[in-house]
Amino acid sequence: MKLKVGVIGLGYWGPNFVRNFIRYERTQLVWVCDISEKALKKTCQGYPYLKSTQNYHDLLKDNSLDLIIITTPPNSHYIIAKKALEAKKHVIVAKPLALSSKGANDLLKLANENNLLLHTDLTYLYTAAVRTIKNLIDKGAVGNPLYYDSIRTNLGLIQQDVNVIWDLAIHDLSIIDYWFNLKPEKVFAVASKHNENSKTEEMAHISVTYQNHFIAHIHVSWLSPVKIRTTLVGGTNKMVYFDDLQPDEKIKIYDKGVKIASDSITPFKPAYRSGNIITPTLSQEEALFLEIRDTTNQIMRKSINYLNAQLSIRILKILEACDKSIKTGHSTAIR
Repeated sequence: MKLKVGVIGLGYWGPNFVRNFIRYERTQLVWVCDISEKALKKTCQGYPYLKSTQNYHDLLKDNSLDLIIITTPPNSHYIIAKKALEAKKHVIVAKPLALSSKGANDLLKLANENNLLLHTDLTYLYTAAVRTIKNLIDKGAVGNPLYYDSIRTNLGLIQQDVNVIWDLAIHDLSIIDYWFNLKPEKVFAVASKHNENSKTEEMAHISVTYQNHFIAHIHVSWLSPVKIRTTLVGGTNKMVYFDDLQPDEKIKIYDKGVKIASDSITPFKPAYRSGNIITPTLSQEEALFLEIRDTTNQIMRKSINYLNAQLSIRILKILEACDKSIKTGHSTAIR
């Protein structure tokens, strides 16, 4: 039996869910929903057998529907997800899960009580590059992790209900949690608005301090003339460079480092190490398809876990601390 699915929101990301659910042989896409009649027509031209509506409540009333995908603006995520869970539907939500950690906790409690999937779309965690680097870290190839340094910029998509940190830094925060499993302790964030009509900050720099003296620096922007998706990871053994925009050679592993002698007698002289550069071959499977396969298998096998939802709540607490840091101009502890 196929899992019956509906997608709410056909803007930037929703059509990718539509395409992948149609591609997956274990699911049947039944409904698409958007307030834009133009978006509905565009989608249904390619798939005329789909049911379409401008009212998401039509999906909630369909008792045959198993799973609802929510890719609407962030300020609507909580209320639509809550109504879907109350209608006994499994739910996948575009990032962020909600606009507060309290709201996300409420959704998790509701999902858990009804044994329903609650999953935030953190697609990066299913990419071959991110999983390959995770494997390197777990095997100890990088050594003790020291830092994470990321640039994530492009021109747009500017949003009005969340700032650039809530839009772009979620990717980095989810990757850091997945790779290192370290507890965040405090954050310092600086953000700015450069358009007089903007309601939210369009550029930001974030420093997150984790346990074991690990630190993450994240720069995000909606106002860059070039799209950049680069990450550097430094460890005591090796360094890893990840450029997600490269069609090939996304990852380069550098056998490089520096050691400073602790002997106070001899003159200061750092010892540099420069070894080989390795570029691993990566799978070309689409990450969103792998995410869909994973989540739908949880539903079909009745083996739902809430690790993703718990991760989303941890991320939301860091985002809330970022907002507080921006407002106060000081470092903020992460609770």
